[in-house]
Amino acid sequence: MKSRFVYALPSVLLASAAVGLGLYGLLVTPQSSVEPSTQVPSADAPAQEQRPSHTYSLVTEKVEAGGIIGPQQLLSFEVATEIPEAIPADAIPVDVPVRRDVRSGELLTTSVYESATRIQPLLDEGARAMALDLTPLSSVGGLVRPGDYVDIFGSFRGDGEDEPVSVELLRRVKVLAVQGATSSSEDPEGDSQRRNQTFVLSVPREQVPKLALASTEARLSFVGTNASEAESDEPLTALLSEIRPASSAPESELAVDASADESRPSGASKEPEGRKVQIFEGSAERSVYVQ
Repeated sequence: MKSRFVYALPSVLLASAAVGLGLYGLLVTPQSSVEPSTQVPSADAPAQEQRPSHTYSLVTEKVEAGGIIGPQQLLSFEVATEIPEAIPADAIPVDVPVRRDVRSGELLTTSVYESATRIQPLLDEGARAMALDLTPLSSVGGLVRPGDYVDIFGSFRGDGEDEPVSVELLRRVKVLAVQGATSSSEDPEGDSQRRNQTFVLSVPREQVPKLALASTEARLSFVGTNASEAESDEPLTALLSEIRPASSAPESELAVDASADESRPSGASKEPEGRKVQIFEGSAERSVYVQ
């Protein structure tokens, strides 16, 4: 009995020491280390905890081109990923008309406020784009380029007693496009196979009927001009009689003939010069004049 107690004594002492060390550790540990604490997410936190949100808008009703989209016509929503070309809800233009029709339920994007055509950005207010046939003459020998200005003349043949006339139809008409190229930096030659052989002019709306009629009734001529040059407002007109060469007969002969015609009785015909001789041919008789 005594020997068993001696053998068990070391184990009891080791167990007592372990319990004592444990109690000591609990007493010396700081209180803050065992209490839960709120930690700020670090840079290594999962991506889903730091993912930003983006707010965009849907148009709730149809808006025609030229109309304005108001706040009551928008429905905002949030997404986790950014949508290209979509306008953020806090950056929607105010009192800016749309440039095209917007459908109901359509996402509001930058294209709504941008022109989707090539003609609209080129036209000034009140102007119209008008296409005409492109020839070496109408293109000023092939030198005309988008952005140039031309004067337009119409040459009319004249009917009945009206003599041919050439008139100035329009001045300083801007060239918008040549063979489909809207910029002088574009090369129309490389793509001429699929482009129309036309050039497009910016014509004031009230002058479109005049130019359309002249293109069918007259031969149009295009003259390159300087847009900044000051010119008279008087229109240019030329009659055929103003440029037709005068008669080559000397003025003295014309004056003698005119005086002889005036001295001759009214209704009398001018007698041929020379000696009158009668010729008989069978039963017929005729008179001739010989020198």
